[in-house]
Amino acid sequence: MINYAKWIWAEEKYNVNEYADFIREFNIDAVDKNATMQICVDSEYALYINGKFVSSGQYGNYPENQKYDELSIGKFLKTGMNKIAICAYYQGESSSRYKAGERGLIFALKNNDEVVFSDLNTLSRLSNTYKSGKVHFTTTQMGFGFEYDATGEDDFIKEDYIIDSSWKNAKEKEIKTTLTKRPILKLNIGKEPETKIIAQGDFLRKGASKLASELVMTDYLSFTEFDRFFEGKNTFPVKLIERKPETDGIYFIVDLGKEMCGYITFTLTTNKGARVDISHGEHLDDLRVRAKIDYRNFTDTYICREGKQTFTHYARRIAGRYLQINISNFKNLSVDYVGIKPLKYPFSDEGTFKCSDSLHNKVFDVCLDTLKLCMHEHYEDCPWREQALYASDTRNSALCAYYTLGGSKEFTRASLKLLCESVLDETYVNLTAPSKSELTIPSFTMIFLLSLKEYTEFSGDVSLVKENWEIIKKMVNNFSKNSFDGILKPVDLKDIKTWNFYEWSCEDYNTKKLIGENYDKIKDGLYHIFSYMGITSAIWIAKKVGDNDFADKYLLFTKDMKKVFNETFWNNHKKVFASHVLNGEQIRFDELTQAMALYTGICDEDKKDFVLDALSNKDNDLIKLSISYLIYKYEVLLEKGMKYADIVFEEIADKWGNMLYLGATSIWENEKVEDHMRAMSRCHAWSTTPIIVYCKYVLGLDFKGGKVRFNENSPCKDYFAKFKAKLPIIDFEINKK
Repeated sequence: MINYAKWIWAEEKYNVNEYADFIREFNIDAVDKNATMQICVDSEYALYINGKFVSSGQYGNYPENQKYDELSIGKFLKTGMNKIAICAYYQGESSSRYKAGERGLIFALKNNDEVVFSDLNTLSRLSNTYKSGKVHFTTTQMGFGFEYDATGEDDFIKEDYIIDSSWKNAKEKEIKTTLTKRPILKLNIGKEPETKIIAQGDFLRKGASKLASELVMTDYLSFTEFDRFFEGKNTFPVKLIERKPETDGIYFIVDLGKEMCGYITFTLTTNKGARVDISHGEHLDDLRVRAKIDYRNFTDTYICREGKQTFTHYARRIAGRYLQINISNFKNLSVDYVGIKPLKYPFSDEGTFKCSDSLHNKVFDVCLDTLKLCMHEHYEDCPWREQALYASDTRNSALCAYYTLGGSKEFTRASLKLLCESVLDETYVNLTAPSKSELTIPSFTMIFLLSLKEYTEFSGDVSLVKENWEIIKKMVNNFSKNSFDGILKPVDLKDIKTWNFYEWSCEDYNTKKLIGENYDKIKDGLYHIFSYMGITSAIWIAKKVGDNDFADKYLLFTKDMKKVFNETFWNNHKKVFASHVLNGEQIRFDELTQAMALYTGICDEDKKDFVLDALSNKDNDLIKLSISYLIYKYEVLLEKGMKYADIVFEEIADKWGNMLYLGATSIWENEKVEDHMRAMSRCHAWSTTPIIVYCKYVLGLDFKGGKVRFNENSPCKDYFAKFKAKLPIIDFEINKK
């Protein structure tokens, strides 16, 4: 249906960050309760029919392969004249979660046998309220923030709005793309949570910056007790008692109760021209919301119209625990609500896990909350700072979701499909997808290949790897050619930057930075291990798709890889592997290399016990793993059952429990508080891996060929006195007397 419609847009005045409004009126004789509307836009939309909000949330995809939403709209229609109103947004500048295409909107509405298409009969204009063109970036990963002037509102979305001369016929556009239906479900917009004011007072504004975030960060804040400042309760509504004339405005900080993700929304009453600066953040370490971090700006601005007004920003999700509201240029003020409309993916089922240890129960619950906060259009690293699809983060998230969230099969497939479309020079996946970052982390490509294997194992769906087998083959063929004395090394791609990153505890693994001019002389054992993992995953996939020639060729290749690795990096004195060799000298020793050597199977049999001994010794002198990659260490230790169970579960209790002790309601990017002084996120899906430990090694669950396996003799069944679980894949309870 939508393929018969026309792509349209309003006047094209701004190169980036352009907001446009659209109206289409039409008559119907009878309402079809099953009426549908298909809609697609680059980049976002908010749809209203007859004055009522219908939907928002464009699926992010590459511009040459756009996805449309199909919405059920029968309940919004009426006999006679109907009105579609759309506020459309075009980002226009690429970021970590968006690749810029042509601005355009397309839709088709079907009611009984009548179809209404987007075409020249649709009216359009540039927005009277949103500031288009260059404004502040929230982050370069996410794109622009917003500036909204409600004094320009004319209520065009309302049913009784009278169209004036500001509206012109839309312009048809030629956009070359393939339109297909959204591959996953739409997000649910939930009920606004009860929020409360936890700090309030006046402020003096001494800064002169044009950036709202800089102004908010430098405003002089003065605290006043709540009942001397507001009438009402701190859970809204509230009314300001008295404005101090010698100050520049008032502020208040809103606690959402826990980390949340959704659309900023508020209702307030004040005078025309009052300025509302809205900042969002994950903590109050600065005794205020951290509104600006280097080039990142977490403050948006709303200019009020006269009287009562309700506003929701549908063009971007925000995430955090706290909102700070700084209001200036006003006389009187009452506030009915400030918070967010939470956005959640509609999983068909959500898992629970309960054992005899309350701390581990809490760790599971908060990990699962974190995972859900990082699943919207695709897997996200974090909902606050980036909302981007990374291959490494996706692997951890997908494994957790397989066990605990119904619908994870379809969700994972869509995410991996985006990564398949992101491949650079037929060698590595892009840093993020969909994006135009032209930056790659080679090790993440190897994790991506492992994820494809694991998805196929979990789902039994071979179609994804079959559809992408040719590009997978080319990737392996290309990156496996580049070596130094038999040790694989990252490929330098033309016009594409390579960040040789592994994990945060060893950030200087970026060997170009570490070694400098000697980079070409270094042998990177970690890259060799990750490449081994990627190639062995591709061999498994090759057998699934019936390419035995590829499998046979690379089985021989990986045997040579294993041999040269053990000869080059084993240190017979330390009885562990080095991660790097420079000019014949082994220069680095860390837990990540040991864990990955065991996990991938590249470690020779006669060395395994030595490596396990080192990994299991908390006092070893190896560079320690950060929480994002601990799953590889935990898996190799727990394969030995109860022998190392105390080490693993005590470390989970220590690292994850400490975050909970410090007040976390979601799991952090890194467990060290000092890492959060700048821009580390406090809700990060790659850190939810205790879920895998509980499900696989306590409950005894695993999956092969699309079927869940339950192992009654699970490796760590005896660690807890009792446990029970209700998961989408299996329910059971075990109580030991």
